[in-house]
Amino acid sequence: MKLDHLKFFKEQKEKMATLKRTLFLCLLICFFTNGLTEEIQAKSGDDVILHCRDPSNANILVLRWIRPDLKAKGYVYFFRESRSYEQYQYPSFHGRVKLRDPQMKDGDFSVILNHFSINDTGTYECYVGRNNTGSDPEIINIIHLKVKADQEDITAKSGDHVTLPCHVPQNTQILVVEWIRPDLEPEYVFLYKNGQSHPDHQHPSFRNRVELKDSGMKDGNLSVILKNVTITDTGTYECHIYQSQRNHTMSIINLDVHQPDLKVEGKPGDNVTLQCQGTEDFTKFKWKKTDLKSEYYVCFFSDKELHKRYQHESFQDRVELKDPNMKNRDASVILKNININDAGTYECYVGYGGRSELITTITLKVIDSGADERGGDKDGHVGLIVGLSVVVVLVVVAGFMIYGRCRRLKQNQLPAEAADHELQDLNQRN
Repeated sequence: MKLDHLKFFKEQKEKMATLKRTLFLCLLICFFTNGLTEEIQAKSGDDVILHCRDPSNANILVLRWIRPDLKAKGYVYFFRESRSYEQYQYPSFHGRVKLRDPQMKDGDFSVILNHFSINDTGTYECYVGRNNTGSDPEIINIIHLKVKADQEDITAKSGDHVTLPCHVPQNTQILVVEWIRPDLEPEYVFLYKNGQSHPDHQHPSFRNRVELKDSGMKDGNLSVILKNVTITDTGTYECHIYQSQRNHTMSIINLDVHQPDLKVEGKPGDNVTLQCQGTEDFTKFKWKKTDLKSEYYVCFFSDKELHKRYQHESFQDRVELKDPNMKNRDASVILKNININDAGTYECYVGYGGRSELITTITLKVIDSGADERGGDKDGHVGLIVGLSVVVVLVVVAGFMIYGRCRRLKQNQLPAEAADHELQDLNQRN
């Protein structure tokens, strides 16, 4: 029994030692991997520094910068015996790569890549060979060079046609172009593949509303036009392209769509049109008046008819479709025989399957037929003149009355003063 216990503890000790060695190895690998790997993002036309530094004092015999993802033989940059060799470079890098410090002081083997383009994206590795070692050059740094997406904020009003910009260098080989909105499912706003667009992959809200600005994508123009935008089009749009096995995000657009400030005016008894147009085929729509406290609507349409049972009593028999056939997704209505109480804010909501979208907000102003544009009575100026005349007359009459009273008081005062003087004279005589 004692031997079994000793054997058990010995096995546990060996397992712990193995676990410690494994953890140490993992930490060592992570340390060196993090130290070697670097990610850089750049825009087309930028000059990019590919960093590589080894502070050791050993003399450098050879320096190689390579792209392991390129199948052809060659180098990004090749340096040996105190000079570079352009003939060993990939043709696309001729005249575009040079040492950041020609003296390579303090072990600086960094190079500058001029005029970065999308074709330069990939992995770059820096190898250094020393005179005092007989081994092969060792890797010093690994750089993942990626495209930095253009970012732009765009503001639009509901109903506008908006251009979402995206460009790549001319003659760039492209297999697939996709515009997406990551918050949607499906996320595709526009998909171009095998020389044609694929509307079947689009989110339903974008069908028949998105097209390439240049159908031939000349000069690398991958911009699209989003038609008849609504407030629900507000969001972030990304332009991606695919080259062989690589995917690049070329542009990120933040679109903010505002509801236009629509106003309609009319006089009591008029018929007014409240405009509303859906962005896609809808199954139902409703018009609401924001100040109505009840849950009823101005009108409610579904199953190809207006439902009076959901209508507020003040609007019954006064609302009808502008176009009974609702061509071009027209959800506009005519409000008949308006009155002062109809003034307010109206909202049009359109239903697409299981979601509802606010399309239009309209402020209705009802002008009293007996009021001028400033809201006063159109004969008010006459009343004002009459009123002012009465006031003037009253002021004049009151003035005369006050004057007469003062005059009488003065006349009464004079005899009294004379009597006082006379009494004073008598006293002096006595």
